[in-house]
Amino acid sequence: MLPTFQIFHRTIAMYGLMIIIGIATGVSIASFRSGRRNIPGEDVFFASCYAGIGLIIGAKLLYLITMLPEILPNYKKLLSNPRLFLPLLASGFVFYGGLLGAIGGYYLYCRRYHINFLNMLDIIAPSIPIIHGFGRLGCFFAGCCYGVPAHGLFHIIFHNSPVAPNGIPLFPIQLVESGLNFAAGVGLLLYARCPRRPG
Repeated sequence: MLPTFQIFHRTIAMYGLMIIIGIATGVSIASFRSGRRNIPGEDVFFASCYAGIGLIIGAKLLYLITMLPEILPNYKKLLSNPRLFLPLLASGFVFYGGLLGAIGGYYLYCRRYHINFLNMLDIIAPSIPIIHGFGRLGCFFAGCCYGVPAHGLFHIIFHNSPVAPNGIPLFPIQLVESGLNFAAGVGLLLYARCPRRPG
């Protein structure tokens, strides 16, 4: 729909912008809620920096694993010209790899600074679907992760997408998943209002 836009003669990718907005929103919510588990807000922020590094590494690694069927037949070309590998590093992330990497980052921070890991997860858990909801909006703008062909009232048609098939009515799965993620995040925030044991 809108993969990029121009501001001050710079091209901004909507997918990346949505991810940044999602992470900023999720970490802010978690930092605000940190007192419920006696964790300083600064620790939530710095642990989220560790998690951010883990997220990028995990999401990129899982993306590269999914690309192995295309990489392996061309590995000789890649070895002879490593610059061909740069497009793979510059684009593509997989959410589940990012989630596992982020949890690993939180675990490493909690272990290093002697913070209860389950309490940290309780603080960050409602933010995860909220962050993912913004990420799915980014998918919608970029045209990636598109739905199956669909007819009727509930469909979208991409016209200038570099990824999705243009001119074909598609089920708007990105918007549906985004809405469900936001609903899950709000539900977890409401659920977490009552005192509960860690984890």
